[in-house]
Amino acid sequence: MLKLFVFGLLVGVAVAIKRSATMNIEPLSETSTALSARFNQYKNVKKYAIRVALKESPKGVIYERELTKSSKSKDGYYYVDLYDLQPNTEYVMTVSNARKGYLLASAILRTSCDVYSYQCEGPVDDGEPGQVCLSPENMCDDTLDCIDESDEMLDDDGNCANTPPLRPSRPFWNGVIGNLIDWAG
Repeated sequence: MLKLFVFGLLVGVAVAIKRSATMNIEPLSETSTALSARFNQYKNVKKYAIRVALKESPKGVIYERELTKSSKSKDGYYYVDLYDLQPNTEYVMTVSNARKGYLLASAILRTSCDVYSYQCEGPVDDGEPGQVCLSPENMCDDTLDCIDESDEMLDDDGNCANTPPLRPSRPFWNGVIGNLIDWAG
């Protein structure tokens, strides 16, 4: 029985060591203007350098922060939340060893379309499938923008089925929330 317990303990330690030997950035959530991600502890690294930049312009860092072991949450992960981002935009997040300077992991994170766009899978710049955000003007225009052709679907009355709401062209009063909202920008 003791041998079985020791074997189980050794297997558990080996699994824990193997888990910490790789670094993973895990996207948790995305909206049109915010992203959330987490990453695990990597070996004995005590200080991480986090950088986030636009994928199209990697030198233009929009977020930079250092995290230490004291920043680690109770579940063993480090969390990064980003706000005030652009809709439908790809960002590159890198995690490096802050003391030694070498890259540990990187990931591409993408914000979603805003509420005034229709989101579907379609061909992007390189012709590969990717997220496409369509304005109401691009819906039911006899041009297939979505792989599943959902941008050209008609409802039972012959109207465009998936048209997103139109973006207001000037500020308006939202009486339910009670705020002046400026969508002109």
